[in-house]
Amino acid sequence: MQILIYPVLDMNNSTESHKRFADGPLLTTASMEWFAGHYLTKDTQKNDPRVSPLLYKNFENLPSCQLVVTECDPLHDECLDYAKQLEAAGVAVDVMELKGMIHVFFSSPGVCKETCSITFKAIAEFIQQTISMNT
Repeated sequence: MQILIYPVLDMNNSTESHKRFADGPLLTTASMEWFAGHYLTKDTQKNDPRVSPLLYKNFENLPSCQLVVTECDPLHDECLDYAKQLEAAGVAVDVMELKGMIHVFFSSPGVCKETCSITFKAIAEFIQQTISMNT
């Protein structure tokens, strides 16, 4: 099973949400480029599907996926694109799109208590359902 919480799926930073939220809140295009510069040895590696999983050609036979997406996040669009690719390949996907939330909310349970609680419960339910379906 995959449990993905606002994952980076395309290091090229070229979606509309990357443009819309280039200056944040919190996660910015500049910080994404900084991360890439410390993770990759050359810029062309951004096009390697092992770095940018959204660039894989085949999404068949991947495990089911719980995908937590935040609305006000540069990663928003690539997360939804990944969900579409999985669905098109016949992979079960549960997308939890959180309106008004920003990147890093999940690591701020003191600030976003209710949303974190709802998200934790949804993930726990997904795990339970997935395990029960596979036993």
